[in-house]
Amino acid sequence: MNEEIITKNVNSAANKIVSIIFGVLSSYALLIYNNKVFINRGALGNELTNELGDILPNLAFPVFSLFLAFCYSKTFKKIHFSLSACILSFLFSVFTITGLSFSVYSDERLWGKYFLPNNASNFFGRFTLLAVIGFGLIYYVILANLFNYFDNYTSVVIKDRITSKGPLSTVRNFIDKHPFACAAIVIAICWIPYFVIFYPGAFMTDGYRQLNEFYGYIGKTTHHPYLATTIMGLIFSIGKPFGLNAAMFIYTTIQGILGCLAFAYTISQAYRLVRDSKFSRMALLVFGIATANFALFPIYPMSMGIIYKDNPYIISTLIFFTIIVVACVNKKVNLKTFFLFLISGIGVLAFRNDGILIFIVGSVCLLFLLATGKKKIIVSSIVMTLTLLLLNSIVFPNIGVKKFTNAEMMSVPLQQTARFLRDHPNDVTADEQETLQSLLKSGYTTDDLAQKYNPLNSDNVKNKFKSFTSDSFKQYLSVWAAMLTKHPSTYLEATIGGTYKYYYPFETALQVPIYYISNAHEVPNYWEMIDRERFDNKAGLGHIEYPNALKPAASTITKVVLRSYSVPVLTMFYNSGIYAWALMITITMVLRKRQWKKLIPFIPIVCIYLICLISPVNGSMRYSLPWLVTLPVLVGLVLKDYSSAHDPVSDENTQE
Repeated sequence: MNEEIITKNVNSAANKIVSIIFGVLSSYALLIYNNKVFINRGALGNELTNELGDILPNLAFPVFSLFLAFCYSKTFKKIHFSLSACILSFLFSVFTITGLSFSVYSDERLWGKYFLPNNASNFFGRFTLLAVIGFGLIYYVILANLFNYFDNYTSVVIKDRITSKGPLSTVRNFIDKHPFACAAIVIAICWIPYFVIFYPGAFMTDGYRQLNEFYGYIGKTTHHPYLATTIMGLIFSIGKPFGLNAAMFIYTTIQGILGCLAFAYTISQAYRLVRDSKFSRMALLVFGIATANFALFPIYPMSMGIIYKDNPYIISTLIFFTIIVVACVNKKVNLKTFFLFLISGIGVLAFRNDGILIFIVGSVCLLFLLATGKKKIIVSSIVMTLTLLLLNSIVFPNIGVKKFTNAEMMSVPLQQTARFLRDHPNDVTADEQETLQSLLKSGYTTDDLAQKYNPLNSDNVKNKFKSFTSDSFKQYLSVWAAMLTKHPSTYLEATIGGTYKYYYPFETALQVPIYYISNAHEVPNYWEMIDRERFDNKAGLGHIEYPNALKPAASTITKVVLRSYSVPVLTMFYNSGIYAWALMITITMVLRKRQWKKLIPFIPIVCIYLICLISPVNGSMRYSLPWLVTLPVLVGLVLKDYSSAHDPVSDENTQE
């Protein structure tokens, strides 16, 4: 008996000591290390501010350490070691340090200084590893508790979901019967004020270019998929006889309605998946959070009020991916779902140059999931794909659509070259210089690449290159490889510098659509300026006339939205990184349960995420929306039959 008491006391003391050590490490990562990074950069302002910024975290350090130690102690008593949470938390910690390094310094010095012995005296060199452990412990506790919660969730019999009477029960019953209609109505009510105040809508430069191409004011190119340009032009033509404002309003209204219905569709499917699982009591919560997100978060209604190809693509991919997710459970496609597959498939193929890859991958995944009805999916997929190839290779070239530079697809290597030219100009040989110069458009030099290099956006670099032929690509590849052997770390910095916002959630990314709305209302003669600077005054589409009565309200809303970017916590939701972490968590939850078939619907979604990593803009929500809007239905898929598969003992050993 005494031995048991002694053992218990020793274990309790060991738990407290370990918890205190972990609390100190995590407090250090959050308060001291994080603060030192910004002070060293001078980001906190003047000398007095820097001194206060150095003192205050040190004063809070012991209190915060004890608080975290208490949290760790409680957690370690509650749950056992989780391998999956450990791996994922380490990954998140690495993302945090990497993102912090590039966000503040635009290079890898927080890592590089640690691994270079000559710089071992540097603050970051000595303590980066401690910060990795500190951040990792925080993420581990959150993830371990999350996994433990779902593993030990007490199920409820579905027929007993609604046991009380009253207004709340009535509302829940109505939502249970009509989730699609309820979601659509709520979203529509919340979106209508945006469409009224921002009447008649706005252009993004891409959409403005496409419509001017459609009407023949400027030359037709494949810079944007010309099938998308044609579809957009046909819809825009419905209102064009009544003037530019009418055409814009009709177009954005149709787009807004389709977007509302698409979001309602995925919400309703997510609700049904959760409702019919052991987590049925969470169904209303999932419905409420997803509906509130799409209805109230301003990026959705404001984006749907803009004319550009990404919105139809977002709508199409959302429906397309939702069909694949639902097929993972139902294993069949009825007539209505097949019709949605056809419509959404056309949208996926039409509105992005890389849409054909996503469509093919998604269709193959759908075939693996279906038990019946495979033949019609195969035939329709082949017909749609061949039709697109026929249009792009024969029809469009014969009506004067010219190929645009393929440098668009080479953002990553071109950025690496530009960074090399900027950081190591003396290491470029005469032959390399001559080869690169021959690949540039007339009027540009390699010095322009170095001077205009922007680590967050490749437009200033890739737009200066000619379209690559097989021979010129080989020439470039030889120069690229030679430079790689000289300074591989520079290439790594260029790659991370152009991608880190896609996996680092603590820095706001540029929201291009919202800025176009703001500029259209705030900048005098904005589109006249765009015409002059980008189209040499050849664009003949006309210019928007915003009603004077609506301008104050539109200006106020755009200013409030832009300022919300800097609001703590809220700012993370304007960032692709937080949604990428959520996607990784859902995938991990599937892996933990070894439900391999559930991974299939994730494949095309992950493909879009990977395409974002090689896109021209770092962290753009515009590029991320097609995959992140699928998260509600992915959560539904994860929770459906969550407890039915094997949970490896080597990973999770939750207490009974």
